[in-house]
Amino acid sequence: MKKGILALIFALLGFITPASFADDIPMTIDGQINCAHPANAITTTCRGEAPPPPVNTPPVTTEVTHTAPQAGTTITYSGNQSADCSLDLNKNLTMCIPMTINGEINCANSANSITTTCWDRAQSEKAAGKPDSSGVDCTQEKFKDYPVCTGVKPQAVVDYEKSQAATLFNAQKLNSDSATALSAAGETNTAQLVDEASVAVSGSVELKSRGSKTTSVAINLDTPGAKVKVVASKKGSKSITQTVTVNSQGDKTVKFDLNLKGYTVKIIVDGQIVDQAKL
Repeated sequence: MKKGILALIFALLGFITPASFADDIPMTIDGQINCAHPANAITTTCRGEAPPPPVNTPPVTTEVTHTAPQAGTTITYSGNQSADCSLDLNKNLTMCIPMTINGEINCANSANSITTTCWDRAQSEKAAGKPDSSGVDCTQEKFKDYPVCTGVKPQAVVDYEKSQAATLFNAQKLNSDSATALSAAGETNTAQLVDEASVAVSGSVELKSRGSKTTSVAINLDTPGAKVKVVASKKGSKSITQTVTVNSQGDKTVKFDLNLKGYTVKIIVDGQIVDQAKL
């Protein structure tokens, strides 16, 4: 005991304790540092100083680890949202509303609400003055952003209408090109084309008057204000074309500064040959 006290005194005074003393003093007692040992006496722990800050201490992270759902859990996705519809707290979410009812699409489900089917169904019922049968109550907060409630067409409808317009334009252009090619070729298969073509406008063309240097033809259509292409053609001669618009009764007199005897005059509306007459 005396040796330990002397060693501590020498250590505090800055002296080096004789080796014979240090050999007899344990470094620790019951797992605690023994400040009586000369090697411990000079440490900050035994001298009562604050310990130095740790060096290269790794930063504390607050990253949240997302665990995968338990096996057997069905996750429903809608856009960039997802939910476990088996939980009671998610029962009222629009993405958890059944996708179908009795085998028919349920427009109250958020994924279905943006489809062309639900949009067209709502517009048809609205036009017919029928109550909404989709289960979408626009007075409820959860349905306020549905297209049928905002009146804004969903993107699926916009894309579909664009594709339909492009298809119709291509079909009309094809019919117009076919009619132009037929006019340039003369009368070949003209009667067959008139019989087989699906004509949306009906009417007639006939000779009204003819002089030595002029010819007039009368046009009558069942569509007021329609634009008509009038083509006079004759084998071996250059075709003559005029474009006119019929009046509110569907009538129009077209004058040519040429005696068209032997010519065939055709009237064409939207690329379709409506009628023809040989003069």
